[in-house]
Parts: sequence; C-alpha cells; structure tokens
Amino acid sequence: MTVYGTIAEYNPFHSGHKYLLDRMHINSEDSVVVVMSGNFVQRAEPACMLTSSRCEAALRNGADLIIQLPLPWSVSGAQNFARGSVSLLKATNIVDTLCFGSENGNISALLNIAQCLRDEETVKLMKNFVKLMKLSIKNKCLNFSKNSWTNLPAERNHHYWSRIMLENMNRLVEKIDALN
Repeated sequence: MTVYGTIAEYNPFHSGHKYLLDRMHINSEDSVVVVMSGNFVQRAEPACMLTSSRCEAALRNGADLIIQLPLPWSVSGAQNFARGSVSLLKATNIVDTLCFGSENGNISALLNIAQCLRDEETVKLMKNFVKLMKLSIKNKCLNFSKNSWTNLPAERNHHYWSRIMLENMNRLVEKIDALN
C-alpha cells in the first residue's frame, strides 16, 4: 500500500485535480492525503469557494484525508506555501510518496529544474539575478511590459543596468547548461 501526499488549493476543484487523484488511486489499497489551503489561498487571495465545499469535492473524488494548511503558510508565496505543506505531509509519518501535477507533463524538464535548484552556485546566481531585476525596476532602469523587458530612456543609466543584467543572465544560463 502506498500513501500519497499532494498539495492543493482546489480553487476551484477541476478535472485536472480529479485526474491526479484518480492516478494516485490506481491500486484500490492506496491512500491519498491532501494538504489544502483554507478560505485564503496564495498571495492572500480569498478562495472562490468555501473550504468545506472544496474539501467535499476532493473527498468525493478520491482524497482520503485533508489537512488544512495554516493561514500563515497558505497566504504566502509559493516557496513558503510549499515548505509549510511538505512539512505537514512529512509530520503525518504516513505519507511515503509526494505526488503533483504539472501544466506540460515534461518530467525531464522538471528533473533538470530540480537539479539546478540543488546546485548552490546556480541558486546563488538566480538570487543575484532576481535581486538585480528588482533593483533595476526600483531605479526605473528597466520596465516590464506584458511580453518583454524594455529599456527606459538613457538618462536613467539603463545601459549600465542592461549590461549587468545581461552578464548575470548569461552566467546563469551557462551554469544551467553545464548542469544538464
């Protein structure tokens, strides 16, 4: 018997969620534990349905146990949402397999991303890149449009920021390519 753990908001519950729960119940002896957000979901948005309604939908479609993620983790960004949820699943001492869905189902891409996130130098480069992006936006040297980054007028010293951003991005891409 396998006890699967999954993390969800079910905001709202849809056919993709049902598909994942069905996949975890291929063997009738298997069980599914779900950590689910309450009335507020990531980034403190209110859920579109009551917790009880989303919980009922999950239980009717294959979940065996639902644990509500406490509010501080539920309203956090993705990293803390995941950290709190995985910690709860681990604390049950019954979950032996973490299961999740993805938009494209490309397992090799997900494994490559996981490998990059385990590499300290790559993580450091990513954090530095994000820090530079935030600083560039704060200093109004870069502007984020719907589809791309665009430079702002030269009086804002955008050439300097663009060069630093490009250098950091190139180092990051080289490091990720080297890991793959």
